[in-house]
Amino acid sequence: MANSNTKYARTSDFELTNTTASTAILSAQGFLGSHTYAANSLAEGDSIIVRTWGNLDTAAGDADPGSLLFHFFFPPEVIPWQVLVTLPPNLSGVSWELYIILTVRGTNLVGSMRFSSVKGDLWDACAVHTNLFDKAQANTMEIKAKFSVASESNVLTVRVSSIENLPAP
Repeated sequence: MANSNTKYARTSDFELTNTTASTAILSAQGFLGSHTYAANSLAEGDSIIVRTWGNLDTAAGDADPGSLLFHFFFPPEVIPWQVLVTLPPNLSGVSWELYIILTVRGTNLVGSMRFSSVKGDLWDACAVHTNLFDKAQANTMEIKAKFSVASESNVLTVRVSSIENLPAP
């Protein structure tokens, strides 16, 4: 990849629609690079920035589109980090962004996960996490998303995803 700090980049759109199944976003087809970190490849002070964004549509009228749940996995953590977004009806092509920043601190991986939309008055969710982190093993990160209501009108389009490495100073 041209930028040595860029580890992963989405090269085609991915669409999640009409399902309540938890669906992987980073492993979905259409990307360059990797979202796996080799054993001992991260050191104290290294940071990772994960960004994914796209468009969101929900049903028109009085229909309840439910909610959208994002999970972020970076083993060995068993319980994923998550952000739950309550969806309003009548969204059409609304831009959204999921932003995750992680920093290695000793045996911990510390970070935050934030979901926001261009229409910031609709929702804004944030979660801050700390977990034990085994730098000596290979770790594959993944973002999964799922709707609480299966509807052809609920459409999450992922247009861009990227992972950047920021080495410790």
